[in-house]
Amino acid sequence: MTKKGKKSEEKKEEKKEDKKEEKKDEEKTEKKSEEPKRPLTSYFRFANEVRSVIKKDNPTLKVTEIAKEIGKRWKELNPTAQQKYKDAYKEEKIQYDDKMEKCGLKEKKKVKKERKKKEKKKE
Repeated sequence: MTKKGKKSEEKKEEKKEDKKEEKKDEEKTEKKSEEPKRPLTSYFRFANEVRSVIKKDNPTLKVTEIAKEIGKRWKELNPTAQQKYKDAYKEEKIQYDDKMEKCGLKEKKKVKKERKKKEKKKE
C-alpha cells in the first residue's frame, strides 16, 4: 500500500472514532436530561433566601465575604429555624427518589457506587 493509501485509511478510522465519541456524548446528555435534579440541601435553601438580604445590606461585599456571612448566619440560626429548611429538603428528597425509581436510574446509581467502593478497596 502506498503512503497516501495508509493516510486515507487512518483518516477514515479517525472519523469513525469521532462519530462513536459523538454518539456516546449524545447518549450521556440524553441520560442526564432524563435524570431529575437533586434537591437543594437545607443549607443551600437558607443561603438562597439570605443572600439577597446580605447583598442589599452590604453592597460592597465580595462573593467570598457573602459566603462567609451566610455560613456565620447558618451557624447562629437556632435548631428550630434550621428544621424548617431540613424538612423542606426531606420532602423534596422523597419526591426525587420517587422520580429516580420511575426512571429506573436509582438502581444504576447504586451499582456504580458499589463498583467505586470495590475499586477503592483494591487500591
